[in-house]
Amino acid sequence: MTTNWYVIQVPTKKERLVCERIKDILNRDIYIDCFVPLAERVYKKDGRVKIVTRPLFPGYLFIISDQIEQVYLQIKKVPYFTRVLHADFQFVPLKRKELEVFVDFLNHERVMEMSKGYIEGAQVFVTNGPLKGQEGRIKKVNRHKRIAIIETQFMGKTTTIHVPLEIVSKI
Repeated sequence: MTTNWYVIQVPTKKERLVCERIKDILNRDIYIDCFVPLAERVYKKDGRVKIVTRPLFPGYLFIISDQIEQVYLQIKKVPYFTRVLHADFQFVPLKRKELEVFVDFLNHERVMEMSKGYIEGAQVFVTNGPLKGQEGRIKKVNRHKRIAIIETQFMGKTTTIHVPLEIVSKI
């Protein structure tokens, strides 16, 4: 079973386009999947609520393969492809700890759905959604934008990501 997940850097707002181009040209026998992890975002305009999906990691897409060198040789000429993230001139897969964000938060379509919760005093309580039981990761909540800022490991560094969270009440 393939367990190596690699990160491909592309220009922001070109993630889905590049992923589709990669799928079009890549031989299916050298990779399992190419995808852009998405997160739900809620927008309110003219009194209407609209849910859209946006990349969870803007400027990055992911590929699962045990043959990354062959993948690279086939995709390096794809328009907007920037690079496969690497260290010391070697492609580096995500570590198990870094994969937790995908396993814990994304559904089978690789979308992070909206979590819901409430604030009591200074503490956030998540009642449903992928952040339930993960309250300790939340560093900040922006109620207006309906997001929580959490810390996670990504490419060997601690980084923050914006994830969907609707606070339905504050006590």
